[in-house]
Amino acid sequence: IKWRVLEKGDALLLLADKALDTKQHISEKNWSQSSIRTFLNSEWTGKDSFLGTAFTAEQQSIILVTEHKDKLAVKDFNVDTSDRIYVPDNGSGKSDISNINYGFPSGSSYNTIRRVSPTDYAHAMGTCTFSTGTCRWALRRYMILTNGSYQGIYGVSENGGTNFYVSDLLFGIRPMMRINASRTDLYSYAGTVRSDGVVNEVAPQNSTNT
Repeated sequence: IKWRVLEKGDALLLLADKALDTKQHISEKNWSQSSIRTFLNSEWTGKDSFLGTAFTAEQQSIILVTEHKDKLAVKDFNVDTSDRIYVPDNGSGKSDISNINYGFPSGSSYNTIRRVSPTDYAHAMGTCTFSTGTCRWALRRYMILTNGSYQGIYGVSENGGTNFYVSDLLFGIRPMMRINASRTDLYSYAGTVRSDGVVNEVAPQNSTNT
């Protein structure tokens, strides 16, 4: 799996370069109840488990737990969570996908920098690929009315804009995580991606290809 490094230091913040799989939201009211969250953090192996299938036990040992402040206001029905694997957030004032330090444009309007292509596996699993060669990918923010009524989930469109969707859509899944940077034997340099989309790819130097 190729990952983009969003933050450096003792811990690396990583975002998958492509949509790796596809999953459907089933009208959950927040990320804590999400079937996508369960899929990403399951240690079992098989198509319904990402953590246990994508990483060896040794690789799993360097994935850190990240604390999420998902509840942004008193009437916000989202719940603070702790996850090893997750998807980006677009909450007010803390949007991952509008963070210029991560190489994304500010704001939620269409932008090619946020466009993502699915892997062949993700496409085979049902991720819809549009004429742009890109897909929609899920975010962690849910839309809940003040009366508690679930409305849907936010995602990034095939054109790179932040959109609101109903729950019956299949989204591309672009995992995000923090890892202990000291275990350089478990990952290798794969090149660079500039904010304008120019890629300078380097062949993986070891078998983990992380």
